[in-house]
Parts: sequence; C-alpha cells; structure tokens
Amino acid sequence: MVESLFDRMGDLFLEHIVREREEVDRLQRELALQKKLICEPLARLKGNVSATAKSLGLTRQTLYARMDSYDIDRSKWRRRSSGG
Repeated sequence: MVESLFDRMGDLFLEHIVREREEVDRLQRELALQKKLICEPLARLKGNVSATAKSLGLTRQTLYARMDSYDIDRSKWRRRSSGG
C-alpha cells in the first residue's frame, strides 16, 4: 500500500515535469516565432525601424521595446554608410 502510494507520487511528479517541459518548449517556439516576425521585415527593409514598425502595425517605440525584450541587436540592422 505505501509502496503503491510512493509509486503514484513519483508518477505524478514525472507527469508534472513533462508538462512543465512542454510549456517551456511551447514558450520558446513562440518567442522564436515572434523574433522572426520582427527580424524578417527588418532585414527586408534594410534596418529601417520606422518602415518595419509600420509594416507590422506597431509604433516605432513599441517595436524598439519588443526588440529589447526579444534581445534583437539593433546594431545588426542599422544601415551602414557607403562613404569611405
């Protein structure tokens, strides 16, 4: 009886761990998708944050905030001057 109770507790604990891992995986996939939804137009628009924000239906300030929260490096997308 006691052994059975411990077995069941162990099973419940393992089920909890599996559910938690699945939730972490889901959140990681969602984060990756949200980053992609920002990075693709940012690259296509050659780092033009205003145009990217407009294409996404966001304000520039909101886009910057999301870039910060998703750890998107702004310097990677900035236009480089073509002069010497």
